[in-house]
Amino acid sequence: MIHRERLTVPWLWVLLAAGVVASLVLTCLVVTPGWVTVVVTVLSTSVTAVLLWQHSAPVVADEHGLRAGRARVEWDWVASARVLTAEEVQDRLRGRADVGCWRLQRPYLDRLVRVELSDPADPHPAWLVATRRPEALVETIRHHLSTTRAGAPA
Repeated sequence: MIHRERLTVPWLWVLLAAGVVASLVLTCLVVTPGWVTVVVTVLSTSVTAVLLWQHSAPVVADEHGLRAGRARVEWDWVASARVLTAEEVQDRLRGRADVGCWRLQRPYLDRLVRVELSDPADPHPAWLVATRRPEALVETIRHHLSTTRAGAPA
């Protein structure tokens, strides 16, 4: 069982970025030579595309472990996972709880999964992972945990 998603920015953000680039290009078109406008268009479009892409992050739960953004943890070090309620999410977003947790949050996503870790050497007791499909992620994590624990020697 595999859960795979990429947390990309909403289309509204892409449209807003395109509007900013278009206004910059139109301004350059009026006040600069044509070649400057072409350079500004290429550079501003490229920089905007890179920034929007870099703001995206993968969330993958597969046979190797859980990957959220650049962080990775093997199943041996995952204790449990659960979907946070709306009130719990608001508390975490406002910084009222879980200050020691590692976070992969996005301002356009308000659904979080709390992944408890069992590694005593890890400075983070848990991960807070933003996702568009929290129930599917938790189900996949639980599946891998039960498979890992069933195959472990007693």
